[in-house]
Amino acid sequence: MTDEMGRPMDTETATLLEQLLRNDIQLSVADDALRYDGPEEAVTPDLLERLRDSKGDLVAWLTGTDPTGQVEQRGLPAFNQQELWHKDRSAGAPVVYTVAQRWQLSGPLDTAALRRAVNWWLAAFPTLRSRFTSVAVSSGGHQPILETLAAWDQALPVTPVADAAALEDAVWRIVNEPIPLHRAPLWRLELFGLDETEHVLVWTVHHSICDGTSMSRLRDRLVAAYQAFRDGTEPPEVPETISPIDYARSQHRDHEEGRLDQLTDYWLDRLNGVDLDLDFAADRPRPGRLSGRGDILEFSLSAEVLTRLRDTAKRLDSTLYIVALSAYVTMLAEFTGQNEVVLPISQARRTSRSHAEAVGMLADRVPLRVDVAGAEDFGALVRQVGHRVFEAMDHQGLPLSLLIPRLPTRQRPVGAFPTALFTLLDGFETNPTDRELAIRITPEAPVGTARMEFYCFMSTDETGLQGWLEYSTDRFDRPTVQAWVDRFTEILTAVA
Repeated sequence: MTDEMGRPMDTETATLLEQLLRNDIQLSVADDALRYDGPEEAVTPDLLERLRDSKGDLVAWLTGTDPTGQVEQRGLPAFNQQELWHKDRSAGAPVVYTVAQRWQLSGPLDTAALRRAVNWWLAAFPTLRSRFTSVAVSSGGHQPILETLAAWDQALPVTPVADAAALEDAVWRIVNEPIPLHRAPLWRLELFGLDETEHVLVWTVHHSICDGTSMSRLRDRLVAAYQAFRDGTEPPEVPETISPIDYARSQHRDHEEGRLDQLTDYWLDRLNGVDLDLDFAADRPRPGRLSGRGDILEFSLSAEVLTRLRDTAKRLDSTLYIVALSAYVTMLAEFTGQNEVVLPISQARRTSRSHAEAVGMLADRVPLRVDVAGAEDFGALVRQVGHRVFEAMDHQGLPLSLLIPRLPTRQRPVGAFPTALFTLLDGFETNPTDRELAIRITPEAPVGTARMEFYCFMSTDETGLQGWLEYSTDRFDRPTVQAWVDRFTEILTAVA
């Protein structure tokens, strides 16, 4: 058996290492001696004996994966991180889980202050110093391990570009460059200069270490640090919060000690008898595994329609998100012919005080079961969807990857789950403000990829509703998806 880097590790040692990580026992090597540090109650005589027996293998693994002693902490990843790690390994398109932003910076840029800010940022947030390795485990396959490294000096040179065409080529190259999960950092910043007052900063990050909430917080912290260093002051203090590894450890402990059993029972009852697969009228059958190849279809609705949709939401005592989600579910029911639709929705998972300010990959999904045929009209559907969303929020905390195997075999998805997803950011992504710089941040997406079969992402701005439909070309042709988008926008316009 081998680890991620190809170094041998026997099953017994791999099992021991997994146990050490579960109990927060950290290993290191000093002068060829194996050192350990962990909770006193976890270091039992039996464990010490096993450590002595496996010392040689553990020292070899530690020096092989961390020859310069950079690793500060190791632990098992959170369940959603493990899921993404496995999906990334099997994805045919290596950039499918890359998230990217383009920052247009207009005005005088203090590049020295920006470099200081980036290094402060790196030191302040453990998730930015994370990487993965893995070991073979007794249950078969590989167990990913999350590692946090000590801070390093991060360079940020300015790369001159001759014109807009050269800039677009450079942005395309960065966004479509794979991010290997075993090599830190799992993000990149590249700064381009068109002239003295026009710069573009491109930020790419692997989704396994950063969710949407975290990206917004990291963005704001980087801007605040830049402004502080430029003005000769210190950045605002970062609130003390749980680290990604400690969060994952608490999640594993909750699972092992049965604290998720009540949630599991709730969701098994809630999903009883319903098929989780969406039976799309697709152009091609569902393969055993998606290749990761896909495309994006962009669409928009005017500011006038957006205003009317807000009025509809107000009239129904609801929100824009619930109204748009109800329209999306209506469209899915039409194109699958299913009376009931199960659509997972994203939740930030920051309900507890200790997690409120956390930065990392905490977000997961909860399954929303909607009886579309049972709603007498769109207003009734909106009320049902709203009720289901609030129910789901009250019962979040169970990783989806733990729920799926507990379902009866006949209900489990045939392939990867979810097959479809919907996200709407309403006023969530506002551009940072600065007295000297005009900052405009726009999302970028790798070309030719899709995380799932059908993913709709929408956001609002002053021009109206902007939408992106990411779809798997393993299953759909563009004309088919265009017809669905046309129907979706037709529904939204009709209910506005």
